[in-house]
Amino acid sequence: MKRLCLYGVLLLLLPLGAIAAKRYEIPCNGLLLKEAVAIMYSQVGICEATSRNDGEVNKYTQSLGLRGNCAYCAAGLWWCFEQARQKLGLPANSHPLPATAVANEMFDFAMKHGKQTNYVPGVYDLIVWKRQNSFRGHIECVVEVLAAGFVRTIAFNSSSVVAGKRCEGVFLQKRNVFHPLSRMKVRGLIGFRVV
Repeated sequence: MKRLCLYGVLLLLLPLGAIAAKRYEIPCNGLLLKEAVAIMYSQVGICEATSRNDGEVNKYTQSLGLRGNCAYCAAGLWWCFEQARQKLGLPANSHPLPATAVANEMFDFAMKHGKQTNYVPGVYDLIVWKRQNSFRGHIECVVEVLAAGFVRTIAFNSSSVVAGKRCEGVFLQKRNVFHPLSRMKVRGLIGFRVV
């Protein structure tokens, strides 16, 4: 009886969005995955010029043919995989992600082409949030799995305090795979099956 009550309390504490969250695995070359994450780490600390999605961060969206100051969370991840693919001399079809700057298009792609697995975060997974009644969302790469659903991520188009000043750019963040981010609910995880 005590165990049943404990499970009931835990279910009440979990946000409803986390119960519906899914994880899908898509195939990826193992060397490409490791190199892409190494490139992601090399981007940590890059700040926008004026906190308006501008400056050096424009290279992420420009790689997808976008102009102007656009949100770049998904574009930054795509850019890192593309840089890794080119560095390793792999064919274009070895890129595991669709060429898009929209986080939820990446998740839709994983749903369509991936295999559903248990909702357990792993290193290199991509966590996706979605704004209700919108295509808008956010995506980050898990680089460390901590306890109780917490993970450390590399986050493009996020913020941090640098030298005492709030800065927008690419940073390490601590997130939870069961909890909303701002007004966005967790949609799920994109995992990679090494091939």
